[in-house]
Amino acid sequence: SCCPTVSSGLVWAMPSHVTHAVSAWAYTCRGFTHFVARPTLWTKIVFPIIVNVLTTAISLACLFGFFMVPQANYMQDHWHWPDWFAWACTILFLLAICALINMVIFLLLFGFAQSQLLRSVLQDRGVLQSITEEHGTVQELNC
Repeated sequence: SCCPTVSSGLVWAMPSHVTHAVSAWAYTCRGFTHFVARPTLWTKIVFPIIVNVLTTAISLACLFGFFMVPQANYMQDHWHWPDWFAWACTILFLLAICALINMVIFLLLFGFAQSQLLRSVLQDRGVLQSITEEHGTVQELNC
């Protein structure tokens, strides 16, 4: 294999930030495969994804439909920016606003989804019961 593994002893010669990046990547892959292998987890996230796609489409249409031309014209007329630069900045600015709007909407409507996924995984692995026995009923952080 072209990549060093922990068992080959080559990883230990790497700087610590590289080994942390490797382990972070491994945890991400393990989490994704765990999620894909369990359709019961899909049901908890399908609706939030659909709503997020719809709100993204709506906010993109509204922002670019109503604010693109006035924003670019303002930059050209009042700030005396060149046309190409004003339009490029307007597009990037509106995309950033769209991302911010959708992040706020998603967190307000579906902040509980991450906690539901975590609770389901802990319950499947039998960890939730031991946590409940040790600490009592675990309170939800989201309303």
